[in-house]
Amino acid sequence: MPKLFSLSFFLSILFFVGCQPPEQATEAGITDGTGPQKISVKVQEWTVTAADGFEIHCRMVTPDGQGPYACLILAHMLGKDLSTWEGFQAKLAGMRFASVAYDMRGHGKSLSRVGAARDREFKWNRFSDEDWQNAWMDVQAVLNKLKEIRLIDSQRVGIAGGSIGANVAVIALARLDGLKCGAALSPSFKYKEVSTEEALKSLHGKPLLV
Repeated sequence: MPKLFSLSFFLSILFFVGCQPPEQATEAGITDGTGPQKISVKVQEWTVTAADGFEIHCRMVTPDGQGPYACLILAHMLGKDLSTWEGFQAKLAGMRFASVAYDMRGHGKSLSRVGAARDREFKWNRFSDEDWQNAWMDVQAVLNKLKEIRLIDSQRVGIAGGSIGANVAVIALARLDGLKCGAALSPSFKYKEVSTEEALKSLHGKPLLV
């Protein structure tokens, strides 16, 4: 069975466990949703390509500093997009954590695929079983990108997801050595062919908050 941890302990593990410049870096102020005050952060947006060709749109938020920072990858719910995590990204930045929210394949701006016509959109409600089963590859592509970014400590990267994003998070945590810990918010054993049953048996001691 996976280990269960409080969120604060999960973040503590992320902090203590243990290159080209970032693209499109901008200084920005964002709110954490609890009040009008702005938190000074750096916001970067970029696209990575998954192993099966899906082009994945990402938004990275880091504290306003030199780093390197521990980082949390964020996977949203079915039918949503990376904007779901905006307030949480601000909270993490306020705690001196970096984060990357991404549009899961078939969602938001992640609707294209290498080799396909540029005007063709690959939406989640028309996915094959294989498209869903390979959704963890989105995380793999994000993780590979983070290894190139000097602001990020690639030895302190975790993942969190909600609903189908929770299932993706569990599978990615089991498959990818670069992920040190995870949080799964409302996961299931199988959702849209994204099955966690085998992954839960293959975490190899990595901490998981459920």
